[in-house]
Amino acid sequence: MQMIAVQTRLYAYVLSLVLDRERASEILQQTNLVMLEKAGEFEEGTNFSAWAYRVAFYEVLADRRKRSREKHLFNDELLALVASHSSTIGDSLDDRSVALEDCLSYLPDRHRQLITQRYRPGGSVAALAESLRKTPAAVSTLLYRIRSELLECTQKKLSHARS
Repeated sequence: MQMIAVQTRLYAYVLSLVLDRERASEILQQTNLVMLEKAGEFEEGTNFSAWAYRVAFYEVLADRRKRSREKHLFNDELLALVASHSSTIGDSLDDRSVALEDCLSYLPDRHRQLITQRYRPGGSVAALAESLRKTPAAVSTLLYRIRSELLECTQKKLSHARS
């Protein structure tokens, strides 16, 4: 179950290290295989995400060794620095996602639907304006206000969580 929950963050982490979506997907698949093979080595009660990031990091290094003939590869020290920073960001994004979901639930239904329609794949201000029979400027202004409200709510939740 933990392995499924970490997939999105793990993909983002690998992508931040290789900067290529196809390679990141391949490395993630290999990472998943290694985690399944080494599941017995994971100690219950420890941080699963940290373990998964470590496995992914070693898989990125293995991929780099395979591709060592390519030009423009960063050295391993820089890669380790980026990896460390990326894993920290991933944990922070989790907290932000939880806070944002909670704040979305406080919005009036109409506002939540607007945000959902705008940010679904293919959603646009122009399409929303047409469906609502409003000008794109009016829809943009409303979306700006809703996003500002969400930002304020999210920041409050995150600051309370840190206190």
